[in-house]
Order: sequence, then structure tokens, then C-alpha cells
Amino acid sequence: MPESIDLRLDDEGWAKISELVNKIKAFKPHYNWITSEIVKAIALLDPKGRFEVRDDMIRARYGHARKLKVKIEYQEDKSIKLLYHGTSALNLKSILKEGIKPMKRHMVHLSTSIEDAIETALRKDKRIVIFEIDADKLRSMGFKVYKASDKVYVVSYVHPKAIRGYRVFDYTH
Repeated sequence: MPESIDLRLDDEGWAKISELVNKIKAFKPHYNWITSEIVKAIALLDPKGRFEVRDDMIRARYGHARKLKVKIEYQEDKSIKLLYHGTSALNLKSILKEGIKPMKRHMVHLSTSIEDAIETALRKDKRIVIFEIDADKLRSMGFKVYKASDKVYVVSYVHPKAIRGYRVFDYTH
């Protein structure tokens, strides 16, 4: 979180890479080896495309906590048909009843592959559920689908009627 190192973001979530490096070094002295080039490399090589780099500026593409007042303009997508959302199986009943909410984030994150949804869900629990989301159904209900990166799409909410199906996986063994 930027506030944990006193990093200031502009309204669109951008920060100077040089300022980020200086703040990391000041608040985390054991990272005194970090450089702007290393930060850029990490951002550009991230397989999920979590970061965007422009000149000496960097920002997270998605995943901002709701309490951060960041407004990122995403490109609306009208062609993707199927998306996936992974979470703890403990959330199954409430999601089938209430839909998928952004919770502490600005938007709900959806993956383009089951594998990425599984990887995301496993960060929360070992018994997980993967939901198959009908993007056209969301659109027909008035919800816009936005492309955040090649692998991640975001929506304001997933209505239960847009859930095409789900599958529970148990990795506790």
C-alpha cells in the first residue's frame, strides 16, 4: 500500500518511479539495493500485467483498495464471452445468492483462464470455488466489462444470474 511508505499518488494512481525507489529505501532499509531500473523490470515482466509504466511514472492497473481515491479509466470490452472468478469455497452460498461484490476493492476482478482464477483463489484458501461468468449476460443487465490487462477484466459487480456455473476444488490433501 502506498500509504505504508508515505508515497503520494495522483488522481489516476501514478507515482514517480524515482520517488517510489527513494521511499522504499527510506522505509525499508534492507531494500537499499533497489533502483529505478529494477522497479521498471519487475513491472514490465509481471506476467499478469499488474503495473503500467510511462517514462518515470508507474501505477497499478487494478487491485486498488477502495479507501484509495484512484480513478483509472479502463477500456470497455464488448467481445469477451467467458470469464472466471476464483475465491474460497466458504463464499459459495453467499455468492450464489448475492453475486460477486468488489468487497474492499473498487472493482471485481475476473480472469480469462481457469488456471489464473485457481491461482488467485489459492491465495485465500485451499478449498476453492471457480465461477464461470457469462460476460454477455452481464452486459445485457447493464454492467460494463472492462479490460484491465490481457489476463484480467474488471466489473463493478457480478449479478448471480450472470454466473453460468461453478466448480469446487479441494487442495487440502
